[in-house]
Amino acid sequence: MDRIGSEVRRELGRFGSAGAMTEVVAAWPGAVGETVAANAWPARIARDGTLHVNASSSTWAFELQQLEGEIGGRLRQSLGEAAPGRLRFAPGPLPEAALDT
Repeated sequence: MDRIGSEVRRELGRFGSAGAMTEVVAAWPGAVGETVAANAWPARIARDGTLHVNASSSTWAFELQQLEGEIGGRLRQSLGEAAPGRLRFAPGPLPEAALDT
C-alpha cells in the first residue's frame, strides 16, 4: 500500500501542488485588483514553478506580461515562499465568475 501512496504523490507532483494553486487563486484578486482579475485568471502551476495565467485577449496577455515583476511582487507579499517564481500570460478561457464581473 505504501508503494501506491508514493506513486500517487509522484504523479500529483507532476502537476504542481494543489495546495499552492488554491493559495494562488485565493490571493489573485487582492494582488491584481478587480479589473485585472476579471480579465486574467490563474490556470496552472508548471513543474518549474511558473504560474500560467489565462487572459481574456492577446492584448491583456501582452500588457500583463509587461507587469510580471509588479504582479509577482504583490503575490510574494501575499504568499511568501508559496508565491510562483515566474508568471506567463496567454489568451485562454476564464472562469464564468470572472467573466460576469
